[in-house]
Amino acid sequence: MLDIYSILTLMKKYLFYLAAAYGLTANAFAADVDCAANEAKGIYEVECSNDFKATEVSVSNKSGSGVLNLKEDDDYINLTVNLQSKGAYKVYVGYNSVYGYKQINCAVNGIGGNANLGKSGDEAQDKKGETLVATFDFKAGANTIKLTPIWTWAVVDYVRIEKDNNAPTYDFKVSDVDGIKVDGTKLLDHCGNEFVMRGVNLAYTWFKSSAYDQLEAIHKYGANAVRIVLNNGIKNKADDAASVRKIADKCKEYGMVAILEVHDVTGSDKIDDLLKAAQYFANMASSLKGTESYIMVNIANEWHNSSSASVWRDGYVKAIPMLRNAGIRNCIMVDAGGYGQNAATIHTYGKDVLASDVDNNILFSIHMYGGAGNTNKIIPNIDGVINQDLAVCVGEFGWYHSDGDVDEAKILSYCNQKNVGWLAWSWYGNGSPVQYLDVVKDASKNPVLASYNNITINNWNNTQSWKASADWGKTITDAWKAEAKPASLNECLETQVNEVNGSNEIKFFLADSELNVILENSSVVTISDICGRQLYASEMTEGINKVNVSNLHDGIYILKADGKASKFIKR
Repeated sequence: MLDIYSILTLMKKYLFYLAAAYGLTANAFAADVDCAANEAKGIYEVECSNDFKATEVSVSNKSGSGVLNLKEDDDYINLTVNLQSKGAYKVYVGYNSVYGYKQINCAVNGIGGNANLGKSGDEAQDKKGETLVATFDFKAGANTIKLTPIWTWAVVDYVRIEKDNNAPTYDFKVSDVDGIKVDGTKLLDHCGNEFVMRGVNLAYTWFKSSAYDQLEAIHKYGANAVRIVLNNGIKNKADDAASVRKIADKCKEYGMVAILEVHDVTGSDKIDDLLKAAQYFANMASSLKGTESYIMVNIANEWHNSSSASVWRDGYVKAIPMLRNAGIRNCIMVDAGGYGQNAATIHTYGKDVLASDVDNNILFSIHMYGGAGNTNKIIPNIDGVINQDLAVCVGEFGWYHSDGDVDEAKILSYCNQKNVGWLAWSWYGNGSPVQYLDVVKDASKNPVLASYNNITINNWNNTQSWKASADWGKTITDAWKAEAKPASLNECLETQVNEVNGSNEIKFFLADSELNVILENSSVVTISDICGRQLYASEMTEGINKVNVSNLHDGIYILKADGKASKFIKR
């Protein structure tokens, strides 16, 4: 009886002759034969892919019959991994360093991680290497591994998977705090309604003399959240607890959630700097007590630059318990690494960071500029978080930046589709050369919305420039008007209604996205949120009346008809 390798050899010879008869190359068929043998060992050669945009390159040191060069920004390689059962697997990328040290993104079913192909400073040489990306959850059946360049001219040889028997398991709970909290991918206000942020960043610490005028203007235009820039004393004078509480309380007065962030540690890779930011908030724990319904704590703006993703994880695993041990129970916001744009840090280690919080109350944040906010990266960056049942927002974004074009229209539309919150950067005060990020032209209570027409935008080292235009101010404020619904910041309106149907309440039942209202007499039926805002009104007749409630966010609503009222919960 022939063994498998003898059979494969005979198939290879047959396919060679078949290829020659049709004028094809034998390498393609040879690769198919090698694929079967290698995949049985957990090795997926890039030349086996039938879905890629990359360039073949000749190298001497490789594992299979060829390698592929991710030469252009939009290049990619897709590999399919078929498994009989789900499980956690370590993913390795094999490469050749013929063009020196490179970085690529490796995503499994849309959840990405960064792969360092060699070490920074490595010389270009025809040399094989292998690097561990991370452990990923694979499903039973077909899984897709997608490789894309972070730095171009990255030569990829193969992907190897290996069962991770020591992978951690997680069992996250919903915090019992009477305040803003996450529930899977959703952010809830303290009354249990889904809260989707539609807001902006306010440079409070740099413009204190006009900050309250700016805040009033933001309120007038309809934002429901404001991220407030603070200093903790590392680089600039620290903002004291009393002044921080005052500006946050003003946000509450205007019906807006306040997100507090320390800006002094931007771009630092030092864990000690992050811990100093955490200590800044820990020191104001008494001032923050009782603010859980309207204040969120963003420990540090864009902490983490270019060090490994594990440094980002290790830093926050240390920082988050400092706040909880100090008694702070506010929802915590955590920026992605890589100046906020490396979403792969969250994709890879977000669950580890969430597990470090005893309250499991973390909202992750991606900052979207030319890197994370370009057309091709927006959806995978967001999906890579929410597909793991983690909550995420876009904590900053512009319409252009020194690292290239930002697809702000796609950010707005996809966030609306997925109920993902966003905060534009920024209301006012951006200095040269990025003044085009201002939403308004002045810091008054009644500012002029900013519009930019055919302006020149340069990259950081002035080696490249672009011409671009945008109605930035109108784009942001129009989105607020259309989508911003305020959180419940005060008492929840739960009196005079019951969750359970009884003789004195309206009879109803929910079936999928339809609310079925049963009336004894014709009546006007209204639906309001728990803040009393009427969302629906219609004349209905005796009997069963159907109302489509698919457009309502998850939360608590009040149903009224014929002088009666009942509460229902849409989940």
